[in-house]
Amino acid sequence: MYRQAPDIVPVGSGQLSIHYPEQASDIEEPVDGPLAAFRSAVERAERILYLADNAGELAFDRLLVEQLGPQRVTVAVRGGPVLNDATMEDARFVGMLDLVEVIDNGSDAPGTVLADTSPDFRERFAEADLVIAKGQGNYETLCDEAGPVWFLFKVKCGVVARRTGRAVGAQVIVGSSPACPIAMQHLAAPGSSATPARRLRPRGLTSEPHPGESADEMSA
Repeated sequence: MYRQAPDIVPVGSGQLSIHYPEQASDIEEPVDGPLAAFRSAVERAERILYLADNAGELAFDRLLVEQLGPQRVTVAVRGGPVLNDATMEDARFVGMLDLVEVIDNGSDAPGTVLADTSPDFRERFAEADLVIAKGQGNYETLCDEAGPVWFLFKVKCGVVARRTGRAVGAQVIVGSSPACPIAMQHLAAPGSSATPARRLRPRGLTSEPHPGESADEMSA
């Protein structure tokens, strides 16, 4: 159960090729993180919100959801196509809708930018006893949110590696931290109450460099 549903498809991380032997080995790679604390959170939770990531990983997500207990899980997908992220059409294709309730988050932003999501999604997020967020994009956008949020992802860049203390390529599980410096900042257009996804930028890529990190690295 605690070998995470793989976050191994590299779209958006600057890698344009997939080496199948490497992807296969990733499926068997154990997760690095506080598994006992995560297990305890799972056991206590009555309402779990599972934030999907890549469309191609939904079949693996389904296996994990079956282990979590479908009766207490709601799966959330993107509200519209972006990169290779999972949408309602993808969830229907793998039969996820036959297993659990599936909702979309009302946003086509990569990751989960709460200010850009629907009121219904934000209500589900606030009411969940446990939020399991798949993928590095969800970590980047939600890591400063207070509450019971756990992230399952593969570290795909040096910035996140330094923030988490894990090596690039590691499969990790980490909890949320209010001090996370790479959460998204919400850059709404002047005079607009909306927060268009195209105007969102990672806060950590525009703030002061992390110790040992150049300004060029932060803006790359």
